[in-house]
Amino acid sequence: MLTTTSHPLLITLLKSTIHLRHGLLEPANRLAVGRRMASTVLLLLLLLLLLLLLKTSRGLLELFSNTLGDDGHSGLGIGVIRHLVLHISKKKIHAEAEKQEMASVPQLGNETRTSILPSENPSGLGFFGSPYSVTDSLLTPAQVGVHKGDEMGSVMDAVRGVGFYVDMIGFGESSNRLTKNLPPGVELKPLGINYFMNTGQECSNGATMYQYYEGIPQGNALGPKVKKAISEMGLPALRGLAPGMLEDAQGALNPGPLLNAMLGSGYPQCKQVTKMVGDAYGHIRDPDTGVDWIETPETATKGTDNLMYQTRWIQDTDSYGNEISLDRDKWSAEPKTYNPDGTKKPVSGFTDMLTRPSSMAVVSIVLIVALGLLLRKK
Repeated sequence: MLTTTSHPLLITLLKSTIHLRHGLLEPANRLAVGRRMASTVLLLLLLLLLLLLLKTSRGLLELFSNTLGDDGHSGLGIGVIRHLVLHISKKKIHAEAEKQEMASVPQLGNETRTSILPSENPSGLGFFGSPYSVTDSLLTPAQVGVHKGDEMGSVMDAVRGVGFYVDMIGFGESSNRLTKNLPPGVELKPLGINYFMNTGQECSNGATMYQYYEGIPQGNALGPKVKKAISEMGLPALRGLAPGMLEDAQGALNPGPLLNAMLGSGYPQCKQVTKMVGDAYGHIRDPDTGVDWIETPETATKGTDNLMYQTRWIQDTDSYGNEISLDRDKWSAEPKTYNPDGTKKPVSGFTDMLTRPSSMAVVSIVLIVALGLLLRKK
């Protein structure tokens, strides 16, 4: 309970109030007393507010009791610092306990990460695929043969340039006479790039699984019927930039990869394929900057059609085109006969022993001794 004998602030407030009410102070001193009263009232309000907070907050009560000294009102700063240090120490201990608990959780399947967030730069092409740029690969008007002039030849070159870009947008190859007689070294082919991308998953045979991406338009954006009708008219397939955008949209809207990621077991069964990589001109790196467009370009080989090819392991599919995944037990039971880079592991066992030089020497000595015994008996 608050009393005037134990609270000097109340005594000061009462004295100032009595002096002001009965006119005991001079007018010059009344302003100073008024200010003193206002500051006293403000301190009382702050004290009441602090008491209210202490009553409604258990944490503040604990802080208040921990910060008081032996005499009940000293050692406030030291107590606050001590409380903060204890609070930070508790947080560190809790974080260490969570870290040890996460480390003790057993890993499932072929997952060896302690965190799903990327902790280092991805190898190979990275998360965003090939650095190939369509705009950088598109020929400029000067490369097509268009130039400024007032002669009939320059006009025809300009018309030929218009036909070139029309075919590039629609067909991706020549569809008329204008674009069939282009300057030497200029070819009209579909833009885009095909490549393999490392998925980071392991096949049941031990090889690393890749995903094959077809960035070169296939010509089936409007369906097989339209493709057949265009072919019957003697025109090439729609493999230009505009149909390629439609094919990209169809691929993005395909729910198959998303469903496989959600419903798949994460233990793929793979098959080995050889696919065309690079662009339609046979390039696997930027001709100007030398930047590689595909992963491990040294493993690509040139085919008879002057295009580049790579052999990789991709996820196997059934007769309906559905990707095949195994359960954990079947995946683990499969012999891991391939290295992560897709090369076959050396044969182990009896055949491996016979190929060793020491084993071959021993076998040769035994055969010579046996032959000598046979000749001696004869």
